[in-house]
Amino acid sequence: NRHSPEAGRLLQKLFEAVSRSWCSGQYDIPDLESWAQFRARVQRAIDEIRQATSGGKNVAVFTSGGVIAATVARVLDLSPDRAIEFVWLTRNGSFSEFLFSGERFSMHSHNSIPHFDERRLLTYR
Repeated sequence: NRHSPEAGRLLQKLFEAVSRSWCSGQYDIPDLESWAQFRARVQRAIDEIRQATSGGKNVAVFTSGGVIAATVARVLDLSPDRAIEFVWLTRNGSFSEFLFSGERFSMHSHNSIPHFDERRLLTYR
């Protein structure tokens, strides 16, 4: 049954295996964005946001776990195999906070969920 807990666990294992292969760079395929290209695209977007934002301003960005993982990887200088772990660790609807000033770019929080008052509302995919 595709809606069974076993099917969900199998899907998660498959997703993790494919994600790890993608970020390893071993199987880069023409016409498919590589992990390195994806991280560079995320970095360009971060740079654009930083350039367009004057000091003391807050910026909200709504995005996916992959972008969050790439951003965390940049801030913490993580290897691809460590960075990809943040894709499936990031909760749906959570927020992460990053601080920037001049050349400084750091993480203030990750995966915060104070707006969820019921544990059953938490999901990861």
